[in-house]
Amino acid sequence: MAVQVYADLPGRRARQVAVDLGMLGWIMVWAWVGREVYSSIVALRAPADRLRDSGTSLAGSMSNAEQQLGDVPILGDRLQGPFGAAADTAREVAVAGQDLGDAITRGALISGWTTALVPIVVVGGLWLWWRVRFTRQASAARFLLSGQADTDLFALRALTSHSVATLARIHPDPGAAWRRGDPGVVAALAALELRRLGLVPRPHPNPR
Repeated sequence: MAVQVYADLPGRRARQVAVDLGMLGWIMVWAWVGREVYSSIVALRAPADRLRDSGTSLAGSMSNAEQQLGDVPILGDRLQGPFGAAADTAREVAVAGQDLGDAITRGALISGWTTALVPIVVVGGLWLWWRVRFTRQASAARFLLSGQADTDLFALRALTSHSVATLARIHPDPGAAWRRGDPGVVAALAALELRRLGLVPRPHPNPR
C-alpha cells in the first residue's frame, strides 16, 4: 500500500509543509537554547579547574621538596614531614576541584538536555500524532480508491463524520438521498469526505 504523506489538495499540502518546516525550526531553536544553557553552566567550572590545577601544582612542588629534603643529613626525616603533609592536603584540594568541576559538567549536561528535549518532545509528540493520523487515514483511503472502491463508502463516512449544517448544504435530507442512491448526493458526500482526508475527489464516482 502506497503511503500518502501529504495531501493532494494544494492548500492543505502547503499547510502541512509549513507545519513540518515549523517543527524543524522548533527543534533547531530549542537545540540551540539547550546548547546555550549548557555553555552558560559549564563555564562555571573554570574556578573549579583552577582549584584543581593549583592543588596539583602545589602537590607536585611539595613532593619535590620532600624528596630533596630527604637527602639532608640528620634533619632530613624531620623536615620531610610538614612538606609531605602539605603535599597530601594539596592533592585533596586537587581532587575536590576535579569533583566539583565534574559535578558542574553533569549539571550542565542535564540542564541543557532537559531544556532542549522537554519542548521538543511535547510539541513533537503532538506533531507526530497529527502527521501519523493523517498518513494512516489518507493512505487507507488512497488504497481503497486505487482498488476502485465504491464511493458509497466515503459517502457513508461523510454522513458520520461531518456536522449536520455541512451535510445540509449538500441536500436537505442527505441520509435519505444516500439510501435512495441519489448519484449526485453520493458523489457530493464522497467528495466531502475525500476533501477532509486531503485527497482529490474522483471525477467520476462509481454508479450504484
